[in-house]
Amino acid sequence: MLFPNMMKALLTIFMARILIGSVSVNAQSVADIVTDSFFNGIIDQSDASCEGRNFYTRAAFLEAVDSYPQFGTADDTRREVAAFFAHVTHETGHLCFINEIDGPSLPTSQYCDPAQFPCNPEKSYYGRGPLQLTWNFNYIPAGQSIGFDGLNSPEIVASDPVIAFKTAVWFWVNNVQPVIGQGFGATIRAINGAIECNGGNPPAVEARVGYYIDYCNQLGVDPGPNLRSRILRCMCAMGVTGSKSVKAQSVVDIVTDSFFNGITDQSDASCEGMNFYTRVSFLEAVNAYPQFGTADDISAMLRLSSLMSRMKPDRTRAKSKSDQLAADQTLHSAPHQFSLYIFSTHPLHSSPIKHILQFQKKKKNSRSPPSSMRKHLITILLAVIIAVGATAVNAQNCGCEQGLCCSRWGFCGTGDDYCGTGCQEGPCNPPPALNNVSVADIVTPEFFNRILDVAEVNCEGKNFYSRSAFLEALGPYPRFGRIGSADDSRREIAAFFGHVTHETGHFCYIEEINGATRDYCDETNTQYPCNPNKGYYGRGPIQLSWNFNYGPAGENIGFDGLNSPETVATDPVISFKTAVWFWVNFVQPVANQGFGATIRAINGMECDGGNPTTVQRRIEYYTDYCNQLGVDPGPNLTC
Repeated sequence: MLFPNMMKALLTIFMARILIGSVSVNAQSVADIVTDSFFNGIIDQSDASCEGRNFYTRAAFLEAVDSYPQFGTADDTRREVAAFFAHVTHETGHLCFINEIDGPSLPTSQYCDPAQFPCNPEKSYYGRGPLQLTWNFNYIPAGQSIGFDGLNSPEIVASDPVIAFKTAVWFWVNNVQPVIGQGFGATIRAINGAIECNGGNPPAVEARVGYYIDYCNQLGVDPGPNLRSRILRCMCAMGVTGSKSVKAQSVVDIVTDSFFNGITDQSDASCEGMNFYTRVSFLEAVNAYPQFGTADDISAMLRLSSLMSRMKPDRTRAKSKSDQLAADQTLHSAPHQFSLYIFSTHPLHSSPIKHILQFQKKKKNSRSPPSSMRKHLITILLAVIIAVGATAVNAQNCGCEQGLCCSRWGFCGTGDDYCGTGCQEGPCNPPPALNNVSVADIVTPEFFNRILDVAEVNCEGKNFYSRSAFLEALGPYPRFGRIGSADDSRREIAAFFGHVTHETGHFCYIEEINGATRDYCDETNTQYPCNPNKGYYGRGPIQLSWNFNYGPAGENIGFDGLNSPETVATDPVISFKTAVWFWVNFVQPVANQGFGATIRAINGMECDGGNPTTVQRRIEYYTDYCNQLGVDPGPNLTC
């Protein structure tokens, strides 16, 4: 009987592969992951008076998913589900809100961008549904895909729960799922990067990350790296940058008074924890475990940031009384949830932490323990948490047995999931083969000069940028313009020069206009500290900016980016190298998703209606250069 059953199972898997094609599908169904208890565990945290409690249902979600079978087909279904519901939780306040707060009172033109799609002047396109769908250019294509009139009846998203969930899943599979392999941070950028990333709203970013980690723990999956963003322009907290290792730094220097107080100050003055949790107690606990924060890996910073963020409610969305209640509810439950998070994340279910958790549960409705006992308990609790956390960091270091790959998530194994994209060490799959295209044959003197000739005669860039400097800059970056087919190479080159043309005004500008008057120093970034006498404003073909880009670019190219950023504006070869460095690291990986993805990678603040005029201008340059190079621009031009 075993053999027929095995054959049946293999046949089922084989047929699934045929039906779904090249999409990697996990064996576990979304319905098996999003159980009643998981879904209700989210909605039960909202206030009983919330309108969403009688609107959002698991049944409506699952019915919506049926229309988009690609949902949950990323590398790890559980991780994708955790990411989706983390954003939904943040956007709706634990499935409390259906409509954007104050959305109905906004002018109808608030979310109307007539550049791509028309607007009905009598309708409003404010946020509605699980992902708070906004803008006419989202409502209309969503309606076309789902089967409702997004232009003339956007309110249906707030009246039909299945359609509401379908809009969220539609947006997800089209705009978020393509970047989920880059880490949770990339999904934040895809959903609300123009407002929250680049330091725009760190508390909102931390809230999203906190929900995501929580749901990953509930679903028994590691959150993976790049929780805030893989792209250096979107580092949002704690000085975490890219995939570079974090240099050893004192915990005292990281958890400053302002950082710690920035958490506690968000609670109400009447909260008992205001006089209970202190930075001194935390540092006293750390002293007992000197190994905490000494791991030479980005995970140390991420865990410290995660540890602190779990105690922090998101008050940035508290625009009404009911929203404030939801924030307060999060605040009151955070310490208990935080302890359970640590308890469930790590395998070391030792007696001390069990006793502490049991003590918390028993004392939930009874009189508080004496202050001396409480101080002792908080010190023990933090110490145990730190000890467990440090053990987990070490456990995820690579060092796999011979023949095994260390995956991008830090686990050992074989196959594409471990040895493919993001593989850190071991017998990793080789990178895609380079084609035989000659970039010099595509970027001819005529093509290059045709761009440069548009600039005014008195432009400083006319005597700075040259085709020879560009071609010399390509030396250390052989992958530029040589991935995929010959047409792919031409599209990539057209995209690169489309952005360069926009950033420099047809090679007119070397430095950002009025850049010297602007502050591009991220002081929270301690890996690449700013020189107070230097400016990190835009320079060069891509207008490299921020200390956290100048630092690693200089390390890679061979100049002192932090102390001599002006080199990018005086050496044309180095200038082009910074552009190519940024491109191959942060733009080329998404180029196959369409030109719109490259806009998001370079300046996502323009996307999602942030600056439709500049988006359109980039697209026009790109399509023009594609025409000159004799290649179709491809789909997904906008963002």
